[in-house]
Amino acid sequence: MRCPVTQRLDLARKVPLAEYTFAAKHAARPATVTLIGPDRIAQRYTYGESRDIYPGGTPEFPMRICCVRPPPRTTSSATFPA
Repeated sequence: MRCPVTQRLDLARKVPLAEYTFAAKHAARPATVTLIGPDRIAQRYTYGESRDIYPGGTPEFPMRICCVRPPPRTTSSATFPA
């Protein structure tokens, strides 16, 4: 089933991380998560109904999928070994 894009892509939440965290807590064996690629995501959108959001069409949408990143951290709580 193909769906129109209703807004520009942005990272709202990290679903694979949430799935892995849940599975790792509850599984008796090591957990894995399957990730889908940008080509599979691009196959599910309708270009004709998404022109207002992505006027560049088919090439622009998959490129945006690859560019979605988490926002940069404003503070770092990580500690690094010396």
